[in-house]
Amino acid sequence: MIVLRVGLVVLISLLAFSDPASAQLISFSDGDFDSSDWSSELGYTDGSASFVSQTEVSGGNPGAYRSFEHTFDQNILVAHYIDGLVLAPEDHSEFLRVEFSIDGFVDPAPFPFVRICFGLVAEQGGELYRAWSLDSGRFCHPAGVGFETREFTVNLSELTYVPDTIEDNPSTQSLDLSGSGAPIQFGVSTENSGASAVNTRSGGFDNVEITVFADPPVPSVGPLGLGLLSLGLVGLGMQRTPRRRRLLDSKRGS
Repeated sequence: MIVLRVGLVVLISLLAFSDPASAQLISFSDGDFDSSDWSSELGYTDGSASFVSQTEVSGGNPGAYRSFEHTFDQNILVAHYIDGLVLAPEDHSEFLRVEFSIDGFVDPAPFPFVRICFGLVAEQGGELYRAWSLDSGRFCHPAGVGFETREFTVNLSELTYVPDTIEDNPSTQSLDLSGSGAPIQFGVSTENSGASAVNTRSGGFDNVEITVFADPPVPSVGPLGLGLLSLGLVGLGMQRTPRRRRLLDSKRGS
């Protein structure tokens, strides 16, 4: 009986303190790269820049993949958007997270030591935001080593605002994740930097997966939690009172 009563208290305590489950909001995965599912635009440059992006039917990891070519004289970032992968924000605040994975490769010709960076990108209200920290939604891959697979967990509140050009004042502006926020379009960024003359770099990506979750905040022990726990403890005490009385009565009678 004691085990049963203790179990009741444990159950009530779990109800008082347990975390709500995460909710999957939107999800996308692509290894075929139908051209109608993708669109690309120049997201950032501080010089002269252009790009080409298209779907290749073979040569991926395996099969089809999305190829790109950057032509630039200083820095370039291209945003490759996934049509239809749009989140209509609700009041999730900073508890929105993204599970993001991608296979990226860099063409070694004509410069075998070049690196291209790949990452998560989001557009809201005409403004661009991207994962900035390496190994936190973004990685730079060297040429000539084939596809590299990377997986990340990214907090949407940590995405960095991308100015249109370097002359723009970099901002601490972040995505508006409130119920009044504009829809958020997700995709992949590809970027090069550090050139001092016109350069052309090319590469590709495959097996893109992006899933957005809403993680509820860790609950505090509020009045309801304390009330449930107290109810369980009181119930345990009340259940054991008759037994204590019987023990006391037996001692007095002996």
